[in-house]
Amino acid sequence: MDFTDDVVEGMLEYIYKGEQSYLLLDKRVVDLLRIAEKYDLPDLKEDCELKIAEHVNKDNALEILMMANMNNGNYLKPRVMDYINA
Repeated sequence: MDFTDDVVEGMLEYIYKGEQSYLLLDKRVVDLLRIAEKYDLPDLKEDCELKIAEHVNKDNALEILMMANMNNGNYLKPRVMDYINA
């Protein structure tokens, strides 16, 4: 799995500064979640899951659930399931 330069830079920014650019987080949140899972960055992963959870709706719930399963989204999966079962 390859990542674009801006996603790698975002990961490095998070590692060294402990924060993520909100613009990049909004724009590339799924890619940041994937890179956080790949390189075992639990804080970045949690931030990404929180951001994604804010945008769950009837049109994307199943897609987000599948993505959460693929990336071990332990925070995100129950939130999406709650939305689906509501």
